[in-house]
Formats: sequence, structure tokens, C-alpha cells
Amino acid sequence: MSTKPRVRLHIAKETHIGNVRKNNQDALGTWVQHFDDRPPVAILVVADGMGGHEAGEVASQLAVQNLLDTLKPILESNPQLGEELDAMLANAVSQASAAIVNYTVNNKIEPGNMGTTLECAVLIGSEGRLAHVGDSRVYQLSANGLGKVTEDHSAVAELVSVGLLQPEDVYTHPRRNILTRSVGGPWPLEVDLVEVSLKIGERLMLCSDGLWGLVRDDALERILLKADPPERLVNELIQAALEAGGDDNITVVLCDVLPA
Repeated sequence: MSTKPRVRLHIAKETHIGNVRKNNQDALGTWVQHFDDRPPVAILVVADGMGGHEAGEVASQLAVQNLLDTLKPILESNPQLGEELDAMLANAVSQASAAIVNYTVNNKIEPGNMGTTLECAVLIGSEGRLAHVGDSRVYQLSANGLGKVTEDHSAVAELVSVGLLQPEDVYTHPRRNILTRSVGGPWPLEVDLVEVSLKIGERLMLCSDGLWGLVRDDALERILLKADPPERLVNELIQAALEAGGDDNITVVLCDVLPA
């Protein structure tokens, strides 16, 4: 860690109800702390809830708040990269899932009718880990262009992976919204833990399918390549989804890695 250049993390975020939905079942949360004697630490979270009667909205908010409450004290105590961070993140997601399940039981919500996708990135300086469940996505903009860091946990994505559908079918297939994993949902909790490694000048974006489902990757890349501050780019991304129909909630968290 000491041989790496010192960095600063610049984060912007926004969530929008969209043009069609009556409530916003997306939730987001961010936290960043810079120090004089060690790398900055940050938490970035995007969750897209599912369930009727506002259950999805509650699920996503419970997940975000539980993750922030669990992870912030640990990160403030100077954790290290590696197995310790993986275990910390996996445990935090498990606690968030348990909170949703407990809410389901206490409020007599039928099992399987409440849950959420989850993207949670924990950064220590320019490196860290990502917990991924569902079909929200994480992208990384580097010198090689825009790359997708996560793989969707959806029925359509599984059909694409075995060659039964084409990759572009994830945008239009009738079953595109059917998840195969969720946090607090009807399936046993299964979390992808992904290594994150960024360089100065690169960008990390977390988003719900309300963005990537309407704004294709090439259009996302054109926006993210602009030398604009994250706040402006987040607004532009939201606007692009709204102009493309805005038929879902739209959520974006963007993190720039800058020289300290």
C-alpha cells in the first residue's frame, strides 16, 4: 500500500423515480473518509428493490443502511486488503439479508415477495472489493474504455451464457427482469466477491438496470469519457435514461480516482 501513489476519491450520486413508476424502489448510499497518514476509504452502495406494496422500497433501503452501519466502523479502524476485507464484506451482506428476512417475517409478507439487488464497493485507496448480487451493474472506465465488472444474475443472462440467446437479448427479452439471485429474497444468499483495482484517472460506476437497460454501453462510455466532474456526468446519465423512456427507477453512483 505504501508504494502506491496517494489518491483522492471524488464521489457523486443520484437516484430518480423515472417517468413511469409511482415510487422509487432503488436506494443508494455512499461514505468516504480521507486521512493524513493512510489511504482514503469509501463505501459505495446501489440496491434495486423488488416486491409489491412498497416492500421493494423497504428492502433496498434496509440493505443500504445495514451495509453502511456495519462497514463504516470497521473501515475507520484501518482494515487491510485481502481475506479480511472479503470476510468483512460477505458478513455485512449476510447481515443486510437477515434484516430483510426479519422484516418479511415481522410484517407477515409472503416469502419471496421482498428482496433487492445489491452492488457494494469498498475501496481502500484505489483498490478494494465489490459484493454483487442481482442485475444491477458495476462498470470501470479505464484507458481501454468502459468495461463491465459484474455479470448479471438473471434468467436471461444465464441463457446468454450457454448460447441460447444473443447478448443483446438482455435488453428486450420478456424474461429480462427475472432474477436468479437477490438479497433477502427466496433464494439462498450467494454473493459474488470481485476484486477492484483502479488507477488515477479511472472511474467506477455503480448503477441499477433503470440506467443500463435503457442506455447501452456505447452511449454510457461516450458520456463517461467526458472530462467533466462526476456530479455533471451523473446528471447527464440520468437524463439520458429519462429521454430513452425512463420506464424504471434510475440510480447512479460514480467515483473518480484523482491524485491527492
